[in-house]
Amino acid sequence: MEIGEKIYGFEVKEKKYVREVEGDIIQMEHLLTGAQVVVIDNQDVKKSFLVGFRTIPKDSTGVFHILEHSVLNGSRRYPDKTMFVNLMKHSMAEFVNAITYPDHTVYPFCTENEKDFMNLTDVYLNAVFCPNVLTDKEIFEQEGWHFQCEDGKAPEINGVVYNEMKGVFSSLDSILEDEMSKAMFPETAYRFVSGGFPDTIPALSYEEFLEYYRTFYNASNCCIVLYGKMNTEQLFEYIDKVYLGKMKRSEPAKPVMLQKPVKGIRNKLYDKEKFGDQGVFASCTYSLGDFDNRERMNAVYILMQAIMGEDEAPMKKGLIQSLGIPEIQYFIMDGIRQPYLAVKIKNTDKETAGRLKTVITEQADRLCREGIGEDLLVSAINRLEFWMREKGGGQPEGIEYVLDIAGGWAQGTGPCEMIEFEETYRKMRTLVKEGYFESLLREILLENDHEAEVSLEPLEKAEEKMQTEEETEDLPGLSADDLLHKKEEPLTRAEEESGITYLKQEIPSKGVAYQSCYFDISDLEPEKVPYAKLFSELLGSLPTRTHSLEELVIEKNMWLGNIRAYLEAYTNTDDIRHVRLKFVMDISCLEQNLMRAVKLGEELLYDTILEHPEIILKRIRQSRMELERGFVTSGNSYASGRAAAHYIPEGAARELYNGIHYYQFLGKLLKNFDADQGQMIRELKEIQEKLCRKSNLVMSFTGTEKAYGDFRQLIAASGFCGSAREREPGWYLDNLLPGKSEAFIIPSEVSYVALGGIGEYTGEDYLLGRMVSFDYLWAKIRAEGGAYGCQMSVLPNQSWAMSSYRDPNVKRTIEAFRNTSSWLKDLELGEQELLNYKIGAVAGYDRTPKTYVQAKRMDSWYLRQEEPQVRAKVREGLLKASEEDLKNRRQVMESFAGEGTVCVLGNRAKIEDAAGQFDNVTVLME
Repeated sequence: MEIGEKIYGFEVKEKKYVREVEGDIIQMEHLLTGAQVVVIDNQDVKKSFLVGFRTIPKDSTGVFHILEHSVLNGSRRYPDKTMFVNLMKHSMAEFVNAITYPDHTVYPFCTENEKDFMNLTDVYLNAVFCPNVLTDKEIFEQEGWHFQCEDGKAPEINGVVYNEMKGVFSSLDSILEDEMSKAMFPETAYRFVSGGFPDTIPALSYEEFLEYYRTFYNASNCCIVLYGKMNTEQLFEYIDKVYLGKMKRSEPAKPVMLQKPVKGIRNKLYDKEKFGDQGVFASCTYSLGDFDNRERMNAVYILMQAIMGEDEAPMKKGLIQSLGIPEIQYFIMDGIRQPYLAVKIKNTDKETAGRLKTVITEQADRLCREGIGEDLLVSAINRLEFWMREKGGGQPEGIEYVLDIAGGWAQGTGPCEMIEFEETYRKMRTLVKEGYFESLLREILLENDHEAEVSLEPLEKAEEKMQTEEETEDLPGLSADDLLHKKEEPLTRAEEESGITYLKQEIPSKGVAYQSCYFDISDLEPEKVPYAKLFSELLGSLPTRTHSLEELVIEKNMWLGNIRAYLEAYTNTDDIRHVRLKFVMDISCLEQNLMRAVKLGEELLYDTILEHPEIILKRIRQSRMELERGFVTSGNSYASGRAAAHYIPEGAARELYNGIHYYQFLGKLLKNFDADQGQMIRELKEIQEKLCRKSNLVMSFTGTEKAYGDFRQLIAASGFCGSAREREPGWYLDNLLPGKSEAFIIPSEVSYVALGGIGEYTGEDYLLGRMVSFDYLWAKIRAEGGAYGCQMSVLPNQSWAMSSYRDPNVKRTIEAFRNTSSWLKDLELGEQELLNYKIGAVAGYDRTPKTYVQAKRMDSWYLRQEEPQVRAKVREGLLKASEEDLKNRRQVMESFAGEGTVCVLGNRAKIEDAAGQFDNVTVLME
């Protein structure tokens, strides 16, 4: 390829032989769209590919991080949502990944196989240019955020990126670095968290998400980097024909604007109860100029390696001695438009942190005056040059190059400047004798007009009380009398027509219609319940008699907000032995689309074509993988659910469709799929036919009165009313699981421990559960035991459960659970402390969720036959509970904790260490 040559829609703009890569670096442009392409043409058989986009955040919702995750959850040509996992499983690739940086997002891979390279190139390009998330909101909700509701609990936010960033910001180091960025760049995009700040992520709507995609994920804002020995002409022909040649040119995003010099200062308090007392964290940060000046940046790396790279390096040693601390750290934040140097200390005191800037200045001044030392600088040059040549680390060499080039492209810096270093290091050796590095040190640390100081300090209890009083001094405090006032509950209007019970939930819904269909399947044999769950998961994943799968996706996204089907069990309030099992379909839409919503719901239920074993097989595998991910990331929920199957009928039902039993059921289907697929489809069709009956069908609706009237008419004319009323079904019948304790081994460094049993559901018990969670368990399981989380739940079905989350212990935690009654015996509460617990408990009990969640909660009250006076009694008991009342629950607590069922999902070694605690130990996942 030569400059000016045109190859399948691409034109060669620049070409240069670069010794560092032993080949040509060729810069090209796609003529139609302006997409930039860089080729490193050498003889390395490990071929690397990268496609990237400038992605400049405008807030901390993490939209580009969510996009990075979402586009890899299936595309037009590769619709499997486990596409990315399958790449790692089934490809020959040595490296596959996707990375969100502060101002750009990249999708790189490396493989040696030519066919694999072409396949993966197509997979990646189809993912970024034709992702299914554009028409499948569930992918956005799964990868970004969504509300997740547990029975009887307030909605919680969940999502892959949301949880990931919660983990990130569980570290004070991450919080400190975030504060550094805010201090250094108060006016540019770097003040935002590109990965997403947990509290801000839920502010991102699906519509905004789509708009960001359209703005930034286009060919004109795209960079493609290729590395290694490959058939580039074949690749260019394919990329132009299938992708870029079908796109239009648009305005590319510009690099992040430059921040004018500032002297930033930020002081932040952190919650000592949440993070523990880690002392004071402090940093001083200094701008390093413009990213584009790579020669100067290379010199900075040399300088800092020389003076701070080792414990005996002159500046690091001087700082440690002057501050009287055991350790000090530095890092260079490169890869952004204005790189910076940060020097930080941790676990210190306020006085030492306050001296950090002064001592840095003193030590830098000393080195500038006395000199750094030629040998020290030359040794630093040699070491860094070695690292540059070796390209060590776990990533393939080509991946490092394509990442570097993409990073430079995002800042407007050419590829050769990002790769070449030999001439720079030769020049650096001559500058050692000329005082260059001392001058550079002076510019950065002594004469810099763009710098910041940041500190994190623990929030002491005394300070917290003082600060609260200052901030709320004009607000009256809450008393027990204030808690007596409760907002009236919204009403449920129940009506019957043609054998169907209609529930009209009187809640404002702002033009959105929410409808839920509850089909009673209580007479279903327990062994058929998992088939009903599988049928619910298949709806929307199979074609219907009216629409192909592709058409169905368009229809759903055109007319609906959300649609999902699932199974749910409801325990009767008066007798926990009585359980109703329901097949549920929830649909939401704008009221003007109600007719389409009813028709689509009917179509999915009754017209889904089940004779597609290949699609069913894929869905089974996906469900298994989803459950496996759940066991590892949310094992406490599955452990608690499994334990409940031993002591309460509702728990036994749930285990069949949402627990370890269902996972094992899917495993059996997979193992014998070819032989048993005919019987499986017959079982699924039987479930489908059963739902064609309106036996005890309950239809819930939330919306305006006019829309409710329209809904009634639409249902009356639909397949939902297509059969005669049958006899009233009986209660769901199933046997409880035998034994009292189980453990399941999963591949995890931590464990999830649960203990459950039958208690009571009174106001005192509700309050007690909260106190056990935040007092006893927090101290024993989290503070002392080191688990990430712990809780005790007290539910309306009289199920009590204690659980730990990401727990390093098993045996110790079980013992702590068993000894809960001892804590209750010694309980001593002051009047104010008891009132504070009540305030929190009542707030949780009275909390009014958003419309959809509230409607589901009201449906649950009706289906469980829970009258308003039941809730009023619980609330009243909560408010009136005294310390003596709580201590009188000791016998109930002793019975529960001492005799309750234990279930553990977790680490093999920890489970085996506690083997005497279990009736059964099973390897659930290898």
